[in-house]
Amino acid sequence: MARRLRLPFALAVLALAAIAAYVTAQRLSLRRAVAEGEDAFRRGDFVRAAGRFDDAVHIDPASRTVRLRLAASLAEMSAASLAQASGVVLDAEARAGLLPAAFTLRASAPVSTGLAIPDDDLRRSLADRWSATIAEGIDAASQAVSLDRDHEAAMLTLEGWHRLAADLAASPGEYRRLTIAADEWRHKALGARRLRAERSAP
Repeated sequence: MARRLRLPFALAVLALAAIAAYVTAQRLSLRRAVAEGEDAFRRGDFVRAAGRFDDAVHIDPASRTVRLRLAASLAEMSAASLAQASGVVLDAEARAGLLPAAFTLRASAPVSTGLAIPDDDLRRSLADRWSATIAEGIDAASQAVSLDRDHEAAMLTLEGWHRLAADLAASPGEYRRLTIAADEWRHKALGARRLRAERSAP
């Protein structure tokens, strides 16, 4: 009888040891991923930071802290990309002599064309170059907002991406749709700022 009990007991001990080893390995992997994510974030390598925090989220999906760090990394990554893309588009508009007209169009959205860049060749060229980047930037900032619904900076970045996309719109209808979306994200950002102020009020 004792011999028959030894084997199941030994197997149970081995199973518990394996589980303990797995849990320990997961904790080490989580700490390593978070540490590497924080290091990358401090260095401004937000792509790397987002990747490592994403790994950490997969290890510990319940950790709010890790999810917020992933949101921050995605938001910073998207904002950095937006700054680069916006700078190139503005530079192209300036070199083409369209910048004052473009600013006027953005401010008043005239019914004549309804487009920020009336030069079709330039608009198509910029759209071909930056459409994928715009889509990626919107996706990253949207992920940040889905992880942290109060992330004002990510919302403002989404406003910026939609305004940039509107600049490169192929039709007045698309221009209006993207401009409306940009206004909505700005409204959400202001709402998040107001909510944060209310929460911090004594």
